[in-house]
Amino acid sequence: MKRIVILIAGILAVGLVFAGCTKSEKPSDTKASPAKPESAIDISDAWARESTAMANAGAVYMNIENEGSSDDKLLSASVSPDVAAVAELHETVKAMTPTATSTSPGGGMGGGMGGGMGAVRMTSQSASEGEHSKKDMSPSPSGEMGGDHSSGMMKMQQVKSIAIPAGKTTKLEPGGYHIMLMKLAKTLKVGDTIAVTLTFEKAGKKEVKATVKEA
Repeated sequence: MKRIVILIAGILAVGLVFAGCTKSEKPSDTKASPAKPESAIDISDAWARESTAMANAGAVYMNIENEGSSDDKLLSASVSPDVAAVAELHETVKAMTPTATSTSPGGGMGGGMGGGMGAVRMTSQSASEGEHSKKDMSPSPSGEMGGDHSSGMMKMQQVKSIAIPAGKTTKLEPGGYHIMLMKLAKTLKVGDTIAVTLTFEKAGKKEVKATVKEA
């Protein structure tokens, strides 16, 4: 009888040992949080400006949010040839304010220039600005120079890329960065939809639909 009791006790002890091993070998239910992607681009509120029948240029605007962990860049944009021949990244900047050369009291032009009749000479560009190509002075979709003329002349110029900082929203909007559509193949009418392909440095290619709205 004593041997039976000892045998049972031994069996129970072995069972407890195995049970402890099994419990310790059970994998943990805790899962590691997924790593945040370097660049997670979300595009919203994409729209294109309505154009007139005589216009040969248009513009596209949108909000680009970078939800990733590192900065990105918008490198280029493209559209179907049925919409426009070229799509470029542009920004609107203030041009040099026009200056006038006053006339001298004697009626001659200032700066040592003589003459019977007074005259005013307007200068709208510096020498360096005059070197910009025509595409840097692109017209607005209405065919006129872009920008708010109430605070001085504005001009549009092409940029190589647009920075998209991590954790922030970059706005492409009138008076700032935008996508310029050159040599329009058709008039952009309210309600039309344009497919625009964006190429980012890290996020790669993204396609967005831009709805044409009133200017």
